[in-house]
Amino acid sequence: EAKVKDNKVSSLENIAKQQENKAKTIRVQAENTVDKDKKDELIRVAEKLEESSNQNKESAEKLKEEVDEIKVIVKQKEIAQATVITNLDKETANDIKALAISDLDNSPTAEIPKIDDVVSTNFKPPSKVEEDIFVVNDATVYSESNPIPINPGYPEGLIFKVQVGAFRRPIPQDLFKGFAPISAEKVKDDITRYRVGYFKNINTANESRNKIRSLGYNDAFVVAIYNGDRIRISEARDLIANNAQLAQNDETSNRNSTTETVDNVTDNSANESSVNTTENTTENTTENTTENTTENTTFANIDPDVVTYADDFNESAAEVNPVESISGLFFSVQIGAFSKPLSENNPFNISPLVTKYVNNLYKYSTGIFNSVPEANSRKEEIKSLGVVDAFIVAYFDGERITIARANELAAKISLQPKPKEDNGITVLASNIGKEYYVNLGTFKDSVPNSVSNALLSMREYRIKPRDTEDGRQYLSGVFTTAKRANDAAEEFIRIGISGAEVVEFNDGEVYDGLPHPVNGLVYRVFLGTYYEELPEKLNDVFMRLDYLDIETSEDDEGTTYYAGKKDLFSESQSVMEEFVNEGVGIAKIVAFKDGDEIDVESAKNLTGE
Repeated sequence: EAKVKDNKVSSLENIAKQQENKAKTIRVQAENTVDKDKKDELIRVAEKLEESSNQNKESAEKLKEEVDEIKVIVKQKEIAQATVITNLDKETANDIKALAISDLDNSPTAEIPKIDDVVSTNFKPPSKVEEDIFVVNDATVYSESNPIPINPGYPEGLIFKVQVGAFRRPIPQDLFKGFAPISAEKVKDDITRYRVGYFKNINTANESRNKIRSLGYNDAFVVAIYNGDRIRISEARDLIANNAQLAQNDETSNRNSTTETVDNVTDNSANESSVNTTENTTENTTENTTENTTENTTFANIDPDVVTYADDFNESAAEVNPVESISGLFFSVQIGAFSKPLSENNPFNISPLVTKYVNNLYKYSTGIFNSVPEANSRKEEIKSLGVVDAFIVAYFDGERITIARANELAAKISLQPKPKEDNGITVLASNIGKEYYVNLGTFKDSVPNSVSNALLSMREYRIKPRDTEDGRQYLSGVFTTAKRANDAAEEFIRIGISGAEVVEFNDGEVYDGLPHPVNGLVYRVFLGTYYEELPEKLNDVFMRLDYLDIETSEDDEGTTYYAGKKDLFSESQSVMEEFVNEGVGIAKIVAFKDGDEIDVESAKNLTGE
């Protein structure tokens, strides 16, 4: 305990020193600033840093006092022990010392379940976990004839498990391969969680989690269960600290493990619905190798009139191009596979999206590219946003093919005549440079018949509604040139939409003059939702940057951290960069209107950015 607090003292003193130095630098900037408002803001930031620095120094001093008190107790214990030992004969004293060093435990050990029992649908965990129960098996262990057991019950006391997914819909029984025992645990809202193993301590649970991640299940994370109820990892640690037997389990189990312990700190919505895929993901692929099928092969061509499962997505779902509606060859960057459609406000905040429905999972990728190098640039960009498992995939006529086969087809396409010029409507917004939409109007109540008719008869113009402060706005596009957008606007006017007008976007933002604050609208930087306590490194970052107005929000999912309250998106970017530069890769800008979160693009349209 003294050692832990000593380390904390060093950390606090280091942070206080950094804050103090930064405050001095900012005060120098303030002295050299002419603008009064900017000068006042810099002084405010410096004062807040100095205040935080003083608070950290005070905390460090208090901890030093606690360490001194603990060391006194340690000394008293050592003296008391020495007194007992010296009053015994030498042989007895040596026996006691040997027993203390050996940590002898004569309690009977429970019978370890056999592997065949562990992987059976009839497996029931023991009433108490005496040894870790976890098997890594190359063969598929669960199937339709040997399904994953549902709600098999929990052992008593504190245990740890590894969660590998949560789904609303039924999954193939062999979806999870290579490890056991798996339990399917039904919870509220018809969600079924899938968890693996029964572990005595968090070290072996983390080691097993890492093994599971190495098999391709990158969202796996550790959970703590106490007498059948899930608790926070921090609560589990408190139980261990205050219970001698649990502490012994934590220290003695798997002593020789060299796996680095990395505590799970997030339990976000993506864990509830996704199984991220990796380069080794297995899936049925189609390779048509006959020469005559490639004579007229072309790169991707979108047919919006192809009716697919995506037509049934609700209005809150992210806009996608289903693979089935794209003929020809294209490359894309896969970001994950999910049991339900992603919403517009999905955690990835990535567009445009392409999706394919395979084995009860929606496989999402981003971008439509003609070559691997083009897709690779997008992959690196996606990885920089925090999706480290992103990888390149290839599709031909709606089916997944290997990259090697795709390169063969691409080489043949390059020798064919160039296709005729398209109609100027891009697949989805690229948010690069100038792009154009046609605004068909904003309506609070019913939509005019002319707009309803256009939705049915002019699908090639990709008409999409979006909610705004004034009602529901209908936009058509995207168009690559102003001329083509104007031609489309004239077409809409011809069929009766007299107010159709072209709207110009520049780098994904509405180009309508200077940005301006909107009453009730604020931008904040989302720093993550954490079910467990913050890891020490992240806590240190938050302490160093607390002058950026870090606040928390508590709910059933955990504690959500935000920073900054800015009127404009551009102002929030500098706040986000501070955290990204400190390694908080999950940081992203979110927007709130009158206390409710809204889509960032909608917010930027309101503020004219």
